[in-house]
Formats: sequence, C-alpha cells, structure tokens
Amino acid sequence: MSTSSLTAELAAALACERLLVRLFHCLDARDYEGVAACFDDDSLWLRQGKELRGPAQVLEALQARSATIHVHHLLSNIDVRMTDANHAESIAYMTVYRSDTGKPPRFPVAMHGPELVAVCTGEFRRAGDDWRVTRLATTITYTAASSVS
Repeated sequence: MSTSSLTAELAAALACERLLVRLFHCLDARDYEGVAACFDDDSLWLRQGKELRGPAQVLEALQARSATIHVHHLLSNIDVRMTDANHAESIAYMTVYRSDTGKPPRFPVAMHGPELVAVCTGEFRRAGDDWRVTRLATTITYTAASSVS
C-alpha cells in the first residue's frame, strides 16, 4: 500500500471514529438534531428494541426521551475498518452511566456503577467530503445486577 493510500485510509477511518464519538456526545448533551445529522437518509439505528430509519425517526424518538435523564455513553476499544474507499465498519465497547430521578440532575450526580456494557457496531458511507452512519446497533453484554430479570 502506498503512503498516499494509507494516509487516505487512516483519514477515512479517523473520520468515522470521530463521527461515532460525536453522535454519542450529542446524545448525552441532548443535541438531538446533532445526533440525527450523523445519520444517512436511509440509515437504520437499532435502538432499545426499535428500528429507527433515517434522521427524522431518530429525531422523533430522541425528542420523546425523559427531560430529566442524565446519561454518559463511554466508547472504548473503537476499531474502524475500511471495506472500500467509500464504506467502513466499526466495533466498539460502550459503557453507559444513567440517572433519571424525575428531577433535573444536580451535579455531581451520585454514581452507582455502570448501567450496562454493550458492543456497538456501526456501518458508514462517504457523503461527499463527510461520512454518515448507515447502520448502528448495540448488543448488551452486561447489565447492572438490579436490572437483570
């Protein structure tokens, strides 16, 4: 692989990684339009047992979230692989800390450990000079003991 092709591949992989991180930063900051902007028009987000197709459904679902929820999604071990010059796939671990007391959070919020750990998989497509998520899914691998039935 030439230096220029390796540089282009690394730049594309980094762009996809940054897009994934931005998506969850926007989600935690309640910037739901920012989240929706990360998705392609025909994207699929498998979220909490529902299929959200396209930015409009993503935005609608997120606007229905509790107004008092406080969440942090921590991504780690992010691995992005280019499938071709215009498509990529990712896998990452996601640890979620969540609090919803029914009242706006007072900081610092009491922490009782992570609510869940999941494997997050994504697919991306080049959109001009940018990238968009075309598919996003999480598989929960660990949950807090109190939420296991």
